[in-house]
Amino acid sequence: VHHSLNTLFDVYSFDIASILGRSHKDKIRKTPIWRLGNEDFLIHLCSHIYWHTCSIRDIVDGNDAKLLSYSDIRHFVKSHLLDWNNLFAYARDGNLGIPLKYVLYHCELIYGDVIPKDIFNGFDKLELVKMSNEIHDRWLTRDANIVIGHWQKGFMERLFDANRHMMALQSMYSEYIEPILRRGAY
Repeated sequence: VHHSLNTLFDVYSFDIASILGRSHKDKIRKTPIWRLGNEDFLIHLCSHIYWHTCSIRDIVDGNDAKLLSYSDIRHFVKSHLLDWNNLFAYARDGNLGIPLKYVLYHCELIYGDVIPKDIFNGFDKLELVKMSNEIHDRWLTRDANIVIGHWQKGFMERLFDANRHMMALQSMYSEYIEPILRRGAY
């Protein structure tokens, strides 16, 4: 359970009125609840995993690319009906297309059976690989668009590398911190 959908310094945000308008009445056992629509829930899962995966703070803490998170996405896709056209339309409306495609792309690399093939074949793979190799941190830079480093290994290779936090820190130092120190900025 998350206490917020939008956070500071993100380049995207959920339109809360739209999400609530698409929510559904449901029950957990006999208790009535409201839950996000399937497409909105999947977008939320993907945006959440997106920031854990490319944020230097989460990488260093070991809270980044967790296989369990990707398994959750796969399980949700396999066990819920999705309108794929609405999924991408809702994501576009909230500027959430990048987090959605980023995570679905990684799920497809891991499992190979998450996204319908016609949709996956329409993804810009070169752009997704480029994004997948970038490291950001919205808390350090206060701007989620700033790249603070790059991975030297592809996603699948680093997913199971216990030392990926050291690779990320080294990249951040050489690509982001060292240039700032050399120009005398503070």
